[in-house]
Amino acid sequence: MVKVVCIPFDRLMDPNADLTRELVEGYGPNGLGIITVSGVPNYQGLRQRLLPLAQDFANLPEDVKQAYEHHSSSYNVGWSHGKEALHSGQKDIHKGSFYANPIQDTYDVDQDSANKYKSYYSDNVWPRQHLPQLETAFKQLGQLIISVGLKLAGHCSRYVQQQLANATGQPLDEQQKHLLDFEGQLRSSSCHKARLLHYFPVQHDGQQAPAAAGHDEDWCGWHLDHGALTGDIQMTVFTDSDQTADTVVLIGLGCGF
Repeated sequence: MVKVVCIPFDRLMDPNADLTRELVEGYGPNGLGIITVSGVPNYQGLRQRLLPLAQDFANLPEDVKQAYEHHSSSYNVGWSHGKEALHSGQKDIHKGSFYANPIQDTYDVDQDSANKYKSYYSDNVWPRQHLPQLETAFKQLGQLIISVGLKLAGHCSRYVQQQLANATGQPLDEQQKHLLDFEGQLRSSSCHKARLLHYFPVQHDGQQAPAAAGHDEDWCGWHLDHGALTGDIQMTVFTDSDQTADTVVLIGLGCGF
């Protein structure tokens, strides 16, 4: 039976630990493409600090939230709500996203690259006037996710390098090591992107909209993520004082790097 692989944080931090079994089970041809890490220091506190702020931002007046939209980046910076399309082509109004690079606010790139790749090289937009605490909380948790992901990428690099050396019967030269240095490539990137997700309560009118055969219209269609490796955290659920199902709000953070 396929299961989600879990690696303890202390074991992940040991560069000499042999994680071959975990990597093959999680990322191999028969795996789910998912590896979880347990026991990450400071994770719970940073998570509990950030996620309620997503609801605070989502509850701001519409004109305030719109001030933090960034059209030229295709809404890949700042606030985005109702911009993504579902499989049917309808706009997804059920979730809002706040995008930012948790590592750096600005980019030192030439103007041609900045103009050509605006979804990657646009400066962060923070609600410093209306929700100033969001910036620090967002950056701290995003940076933690990336730091853990880089350690996992390091183990992936060593595994692939060893597999190639075993297959060829020869040690890798420096160029081969560089090409297969997954951790190094991610660490040198400036295009990390974190996405704070807020799923709004679904308003029911007593009628269920018909869905296309074989498709769930409430889900996003096929798309490209922002990075080669994505780190996600456990979502949280908020309800109103009556604890009614119609007012359930889901909130989480994902970070691509």
